[in-house]
Amino acid sequence: QRMTGPQTADHWPIKQKSVPAVPKLGDKAPSPTSSCEGTPRGPKHVTLGINGPESSQKSTGPPFSGRVMGPNDLSSGSGRSGVGASNSGPKTNKRGSYASYEVSCAGSVPGHKASILSGLRASLRRTVIRRWGKRLKPCVTSNVFRSVLLVALVIALIGNPLMELADVPDKPWNLVLDVIMILIMGLFAVEVISHWIVFNMEYPFSFFFWMDLVGTFSMIFEVSEFYSPAGKALESEGGHEFKTVLLRTARLAKVSARVGRITKAIKTCGVCLGLQEAATEGDKKDEKSVKNISRQLLNILSSKVSMLTIVFVVFLPLFDISDFPTAELSGRAWAQRLSDDYARAVEAALASSSSTSDIFFVTVGTFRCFYNTQKHKPFKLEGFQESYYRDGKQVQVPGEFAEERPNRLQNVWRVHARNPEDGCSVGQNFALPSKIWSDPDNGPIVSFNLKADFQLEAGVDLAMFVFIVFIMGLSSYSVQTTVNSLVVEPIERMINKVKDLADKVLGIQFNKDLEDQDEDDLEMETMNEVQMLEFIFQKITKLTSLYFNSDVSAKELADMDHTNKAVLAGMLNQGVSKQRTSFAGSWLSFDNKDRIHEGAPVVSESDMPASGDVIESWNLHVLDLNDRGLDNLVLWIFFDSQIGRPTTRSFTSQDTFQAFHMQIKANYFDRNRYHNYAHACDVLHTVFRFLSITHTEEWCTAIEQYSLLIAALSHDLGHEGKTNQFLVETQAELAKTYNDSSPLENYHCAQLFKICTTQGCNIFKDLCDEDRKYSRKVCISTILHTDNAVHHQAMCQKIASLYELFRGIFDQQARTPDDLLPQYTEVLQENEVMTFLMLFLHLADVSNPLKPFHICQAWAHRVLDEFFAQGEVEKEKGLPLGPLNDRDRVNRPGSQHGFIQFLVAPLVEPVVGVFQPMHELYGHMADNLKQWCAHWEKEDKPSRPSKEEVTKRLQQISVHTKKAEDFRARMIPY
Repeated sequence: QRMTGPQTADHWPIKQKSVPAVPKLGDKAPSPTSSCEGTPRGPKHVTLGINGPESSQKSTGPPFSGRVMGPNDLSSGSGRSGVGASNSGPKTNKRGSYASYEVSCAGSVPGHKASILSGLRASLRRTVIRRWGKRLKPCVTSNVFRSVLLVALVIALIGNPLMELADVPDKPWNLVLDVIMILIMGLFAVEVISHWIVFNMEYPFSFFFWMDLVGTFSMIFEVSEFYSPAGKALESEGGHEFKTVLLRTARLAKVSARVGRITKAIKTCGVCLGLQEAATEGDKKDEKSVKNISRQLLNILSSKVSMLTIVFVVFLPLFDISDFPTAELSGRAWAQRLSDDYARAVEAALASSSSTSDIFFVTVGTFRCFYNTQKHKPFKLEGFQESYYRDGKQVQVPGEFAEERPNRLQNVWRVHARNPEDGCSVGQNFALPSKIWSDPDNGPIVSFNLKADFQLEAGVDLAMFVFIVFIMGLSSYSVQTTVNSLVVEPIERMINKVKDLADKVLGIQFNKDLEDQDEDDLEMETMNEVQMLEFIFQKITKLTSLYFNSDVSAKELADMDHTNKAVLAGMLNQGVSKQRTSFAGSWLSFDNKDRIHEGAPVVSESDMPASGDVIESWNLHVLDLNDRGLDNLVLWIFFDSQIGRPTTRSFTSQDTFQAFHMQIKANYFDRNRYHNYAHACDVLHTVFRFLSITHTEEWCTAIEQYSLLIAALSHDLGHEGKTNQFLVETQAELAKTYNDSSPLENYHCAQLFKICTTQGCNIFKDLCDEDRKYSRKVCISTILHTDNAVHHQAMCQKIASLYELFRGIFDQQARTPDDLLPQYTEVLQENEVMTFLMLFLHLADVSNPLKPFHICQAWAHRVLDEFFAQGEVEKEKGLPLGPLNDRDRVNRPGSQHGFIQFLVAPLVEPVVGVFQPMHELYGHMADNLKQWCAHWEKEDKPSRPSKEEVTKRLQQISVHTKKAEDFRARMIPY
């Protein structure tokens, strides 16, 4: 039972007459009369159990239901546990679950006490491990501890070989080395225990644990009092012939298994290949960074590499050529030869009258000459007395010698002559004559000095150790570098970007100080990288779905009753048909369908404003055309072009359109330098080119193409040459009428449909109701979308997002721009064709920088003239001047660079990504930037630009030039 206050008798859900002493787990009831009801019930064994059974012996009273503190409470410092303990109640863990244990007052089944005690001991053990793990972790993970372990490991590996190379005496250095090795063994044991406690989720019984354990126990082979060969001479028979290869193999295996940690420790000391890994404050705070992935991956790779290294090291002793001379037989053969010749010399001396013999002396000379060319040399003969007495006669047998013993006893090799019962090793009977040596077991001994051989062996061992460690370190460094560059760094950059996105969009901050974190933040800190990414993406997906799918789904709408549908349709305008005209049905809305492609051209070839090639290109300069040329251009586009024939001729008559066209032209004012009839014709031509080169006939309906052409011609109707901001500031009637919300664009739409109400000018009259509504929607939506201040940024983001989402399809389509792929048209149709219709008119309205420079320059000066004219009015009225309205401060070429760089380029780049045929426009834009920059450098009004400013702009221009080349390169050359 969960309790939130002090646990008194009043808090228990059972009736109690008194509160007995707190029983311990597993104890029997304190008295035969104590029970859950507090009334006598007779002797019954009552056990407090964790989630125990109800009872094997049914009780007549209500069961005892209390709560014993669980391991989570112990770890959080809750203190006491049991019935009646005063605490603040159970605490929830970071996941919100309760770590609680139920206490039952019912009788228990046999053996249940042991399971209870075992479970409690396990929970207490886990609690202690967790608590001590948190305390020990800073020490275990510190650079000091790692450096000490590294030094200890190096000493353990090369201590004995260094002693051998230095040729230090056994006393006192063996004792010093033994003490050091015992201390290191203890340090290794501390390391194993501390890692077991700190990293209790991954270290116990892992590969590294077993290797560390083997490496720790292998230290007994370094102590001379145990199994080390130090301080012991090598015996040729029955003596100590234990080689140190096993010792070094075990410890080299440890080095191999711990290659990952060794390289980390070396990096900590800053000596790994001259590299230092500086820990910044950010790294210290970001303990749960993607480096956890790196560590896990490196552990796995290091384990595999280490296993291969261990196999190599284990089988290396099979090729141990340094076993010479203990494995060769010359020493034993010479011992037998010397003992035999000594016996013969004694017999010869006894038989000789001179009581002497030089047989043994000559043999000893030959023996010493033999070893002059060897690294190991004899330094002592024992048991070959120069004076020998037998049978009352003293004879002299010279030849025995003794030189200084090596400093280290382990460098002494004592060779014993064989006893008679051992047989002969070289096919001769070298039995020791019992007449010469009274004790055959104590026969002659030849002692060799193996100092040079063992020093060579120690040097080879050190070289082998250094080589293996170098190879392992180099391999680990290579693996680490590869993993970091291919996996860790990209993932870390991605996670950092996701964290930034979570901070900006979701308001979730990571790595805050502990005292600043609330409960949700603390739960976030317990997540690993994968869980964190999943959490953030779930949030973003939910926000995205809320943003893009605010309407009810089709399935939800189908399942609704009439009343709910009526509410959605009447109040929220949801459920109303918004579908565009289908390709499956007829595109035509009037009866006389035979007129679609019939009739002579409206504009004769002689009346064409320019050649067909010029009109079908970006080189048409409408400012070079007179009024008749402009009129004929409009009529040709609407009636004679490949877009106009299947659209305008299908939806209206020539007479109606002519009347409509005259009214449109009359509502453009020639006094405007920019927003005039020529501008309308220029935008109409640009939209026509967009529709043509993007093959809209394959993914747009005829009514959509027709409506967009009408909107292009009408998009600036009634424009007075003043901006929206000016109208709002001066509280003009238009601004009041449209509540300061895009007053010009709303006025243009109103003027368009007002003209259509004029007698004989309704170009929509022949359309059916559905087509007329949809055409009106297209015109209004596209014209309103020409307000840059309101829609430009959103359009840039939407097209850029669309390109990134379907980049593969768009790039594939770019290879053959004139042959549309089915998946490409499907993407365009599924992502609302209305978006692209608004895009075409919006882009056409600011397309002057996308034309050849002579066209771009002419329109740029016109729009600046119109701005300057507004500036004069602002000065007269005492209004603040617009940024581009002061003719005395604006640099004409410089203003065009900013207009292109910050307004046009961010939109054109994703547009060309989606529609490859528009890549030519991007090339024009890059070239125009160069031209404007050249004019800007020469301009001294208001001041000449500095070299730094010119350099910066040239760098920006080079970026656009490179992008233009990239866009052009996407196409397959013909």
